[in-house]
Amino acid sequence: MKRIFFSCLSWILVTVGLFSMAGCSASKNNVSGKTSALFVRVQATVNGEDLKYGSVYKTSSGRQFRISDFRYYLTRIGATRSDGTQNAPFDSVILISPDLQSSYLRVPVLQGAYKSLQFTIGLDSLKNHGDPTVYALPHPLAIQTPSMHWDWNSGYLFLKLEGLVDTTVQANGPINTEYFYHIGLDTMLRAVDIPIAFSVPSSGACSLDVRCGIDSIIAHIDFLKERSTHTFDNLPLAQRIMDRIINSFAVVNIHPAIQ
Repeated sequence: MKRIFFSCLSWILVTVGLFSMAGCSASKNNVSGKTSALFVRVQATVNGEDLKYGSVYKTSSGRQFRISDFRYYLTRIGATRSDGTQNAPFDSVILISPDLQSSYLRVPVLQGAYKSLQFTIGLDSLKNHGDPTVYALPHPLAIQTPSMHWDWNSGYLFLKLEGLVDTTVQANGPINTEYFYHIGLDTMLRAVDIPIAFSVPSSGACSLDVRCGIDSIIAHIDFLKERSTHTFDNLPLAQRIMDRIINSFAVVNIHPAIQ
């Protein structure tokens, strides 16, 4: 089984784990013109607990399943200020994967009060149809193992979810049937907007812990009939998964941080 970790792999600066504490809280006063930092960490969860690869989980109907791999591209991280203005999205590409220890991604933002966090799942058309061989690891657009690129389709997988599930009618059998959802294509790009009040103070920075609840995606999959998609061969299922992932994210903690 893969390591029980979940992280951002990125060519941009990633700052790991611990920060000294400073004042980071909701604020009514907007401070403009000065750049500080927002640190964002995304953690996969199932039923409110951190995802553990290989662990046995149950659907709402009691069917048991395991998750062996969950990874996706997260791009264009941005935030909307309390006055409605937006920071220009950070033109970054992050591959969220289970390979490394959880880390914080550093995003430059203006100091002041904010009311929402934004990002996209997937890659824009230009990046999606670029040549992965021009990048070297650890760049997230380089050729990955396991693969996140369709050579035959000249495009990347935006999201990959794999595992094993019990497919007996009574849902009381062994967890030994493979399921896999490999989703790509330009039309699968999805924008996420999370309402959350936070402030980036002049005295430091702010960090957000974001949860991605996989159970909210699994809940809308019929494991007896829907165990695979390469996107093109089961487009309705691929669309449903990507539409569901939009609402699977939530900010669960706001912390102060010093760079």
